[in-house]
Amino acid sequence: MTENFVQGRESLEIPFKLPFPRGGFYNLRRLTIYAFFSALSISFPLVAQQADFKIVASGPHHIVQGHFMYFLVQGQVLAGTSDSLGNAVVPAIIGLPAAATAEFVNLSRFCCLTTLWTVDTPNPVKISISPFTQIGAYPLTIVYTTAGGLLRSTTYTIFVDPMPTPAPWDGLPYRFPPTLTGLGQWSSDRVIFGRMHCTSNESLLSENNAWYYDGERVYYQIADATGDPSWNACALLEQSIYRPDVLNNNGWIYGYEVFPHGLAMNFRRTGDPLSRQAVFELGQVGAYSSFPNADRMIDWSAAREVAYGIEAGLVDQSLGGAPTPYFQDQVEILLGDFDQWFVSKSAAYVQPFMVGLAAEALIQYWDVSHDPRVLPLLQTAADQLWQQSWTAGCGCFLYYNGDGTTSQSQDLNLLIAPLYGWVFQQTGSENYRNMGDRIFNSGVTGAWLYGGKQFSQNYRWSDKYVQWRSALRPVGSAGNISANPNPCVLSGNQCTAYINWTTTGISSAQVWVQVNNAPETLFAMALSCSNNNCAVPWIQGTGSVYTFTLYDCDGTTCSNTSHGNATVVASVQVTGSAGGNP
Repeated sequence: MTENFVQGRESLEIPFKLPFPRGGFYNLRRLTIYAFFSALSISFPLVAQQADFKIVASGPHHIVQGHFMYFLVQGQVLAGTSDSLGNAVVPAIIGLPAAATAEFVNLSRFCCLTTLWTVDTPNPVKISISPFTQIGAYPLTIVYTTAGGLLRSTTYTIFVDPMPTPAPWDGLPYRFPPTLTGLGQWSSDRVIFGRMHCTSNESLLSENNAWYYDGERVYYQIADATGDPSWNACALLEQSIYRPDVLNNNGWIYGYEVFPHGLAMNFRRTGDPLSRQAVFELGQVGAYSSFPNADRMIDWSAAREVAYGIEAGLVDQSLGGAPTPYFQDQVEILLGDFDQWFVSKSAAYVQPFMVGLAAEALIQYWDVSHDPRVLPLLQTAADQLWQQSWTAGCGCFLYYNGDGTTSQSQDLNLLIAPLYGWVFQQTGSENYRNMGDRIFNSGVTGAWLYGGKQFSQNYRWSDKYVQWRSALRPVGSAGNISANPNPCVLSGNQCTAYINWTTTGISSAQVWVQVNNAPETLFAMALSCSNNNCAVPWIQGTGSVYTFTLYDCDGTTCSNTSHGNATVVASVQVTGSAGGNP
């Protein structure tokens, strides 16, 4: 009995375990030591440590007037356990700006309305801001009160920003774009490696194969680009691998395996109802589309899954589906990821290819919304990615491994290049085309395309870069020209009129003048002229009509003697009159 009792106590008092052999004098010593510590425990009882916790808040910090944002709050137990702290924890937020509201969304959706089950329950917070909320910084105080009355708080500052205004177009894309040196190899590799991966050897649902990153979409894009319908069979091969997985799981698949574009392309070509059903399930009921739990999406590390959920919703909507009730929530969360990466800079690191995938989703969202917040964020992303992660030596962006180390790979360049092409198209800044060309050309020469996954990564949307970097005039770019006064009041037989013109999206312009049916002559070479700077002191009242024509000289050769085949932007006719009567 004694031996068994002592052994049992040993197992509880590990710090005092001594390596004595059993029996005799040594056993007596063990009992003596045990009795000593037992006496200590009786004389001086251990004091139980009081349970305690702190609050940790994370996520984006910036919100634009008239919109909303999400961040995450969670208690972190410092002493004791969450159970010892008790259930029914009451959260509160103090310090909201005027005309703003806060909502603990998971409490409303899943449980308890006003209380958390435990302090360490993830607690997403939705802050909504009025269009009239004053711009500025607002320190919010987040308070948790346990059922036992223990209160802890922390501060989380949000910044209310104005709605951004688009940057002015600088006109540079009207110059003929330089040759894209990697274009030929990009086109030929697409065919060579496309055939290589169009094989039953890759018909397994393995993420090493071409279905991953949407091989069906890639093959349909090749078919469209080459005009060769034989590529449709390759698209159907990828569909036969991927679509059954979507349908068998009712769209509830891994968030990083959501690829709706190829399925939608198949439906538009064939009307196959199974493809339409698969798009519906991905866009409406998928894990990151139906938005079941916001706390899993707020951190920047889930940006790819959130981006794919947004794309699935957009593709479903393009086929006639209705937005889910939480579609805009997904968009705001993805915008919050860009804040964490590039504005608040609260992310541990920035993975460039993840930014590329997130940018693709925001661009597709911009296509249907023209949300003015998108361009400034993507322009900032392009700038900072280049400054922080571009490595000229390898012609690639750094790949962050999550443990403080980095590696280099050109395989992912073509997932990122389209971001630069789109920003170029939107801003007109050749800077982004120059950066994009370097990213694209290096990606083409350095990519390893023998893996099906890598092949689809490189051709998922790199065709958009080719399209956008060759962009010309955006919709709405133009110019106007006017004369003041017009008619021009004669003083004697002459008077002075002033010609005013402006251009948008034009990098080279000329104004020519024609008197009646005489040949045109050059009046000015400038993008604009206003006020009293462009005087015409030779208007006469002889019944002559002076026609001033503004020409867009981008894409053609304008000289002092000819405007070539330049496009007419606008024109104005000026006449002279006596006493103000025409």
